[in-house]
Amino acid sequence: MRLGFVFVLLCVSFSSFAQKRKVGKVEKLPYCGVHWKDTTHIRMELQQQFDFLKLQPNDTIVDIGSSSGVYNGAITSLSNQKLHFVLVDIDTACLNSRKVASMVNHFNSLKGSSINSSFQIVNNTPDSLWLPANRYKKAWLINVLHEIPDPGKMVKDVNEILKPGGELIVFEIIPKRSGQLHGGCRMPLQSVVSWKEIMNKNGFQFTEEIEVIKNRGKTRIAMIRFIKA
Repeated sequence: MRLGFVFVLLCVSFSSFAQKRKVGKVEKLPYCGVHWKDTTHIRMELQQQFDFLKLQPNDTIVDIGSSSGVYNGAITSLSNQKLHFVLVDIDTACLNSRKVASMVNHFNSLKGSSINSSFQIVNNTPDSLWLPANRYKKAWLINVLHEIPDPGKMVKDVNEILKPGGELIVFEIIPKRSGQLHGGCRMPLQSVVSWKEIMNKNGFQFTEEIEVIKNRGKTRIAMIRFIKA
């Protein structure tokens, strides 16, 4: 799971202590996210996702909840296309220049050459993405929307930064039953129907959906494409 937003817990004294311990551990890591061992494994795991993303040379993509950008590095290692990523995350312990540089070095090493992408860091806040309106053509919400307390507001905020006709791609685990919790963050998963309803209410039109099967059928991931109406 990619690290996403940090939430304020009710037990302030305990959560503050726990957060300090978590940040201390995170700061010792070279970067936050999966430490892929080789590009062969990356291709086996992410080829279907790579194909669905339909990346084009010189694309600029806003990746919200990006953590250290490990997903972007892994995806980029499968291509020689020149890309620019705007990495957006509230968690400064994971999204900072040192960890992004470490991530880039790791995937350069795995690929044996430059991953040929540039990365802009934006540490947002709960009330704003801190990005200009009507600027971008593509945005991603990869395994993060279920973590956000008000997903409708987030979708509305994404709508505001995209140009008319801009593309939003959402990846989310499909729950096997109502009320199922995500195995990592323990937040409730939503149905694909629910995500489509939220998107429709906040200015997006559904265009495409593909399901990916992982873990020998135990995990189903919905890859969904929307266009700003």
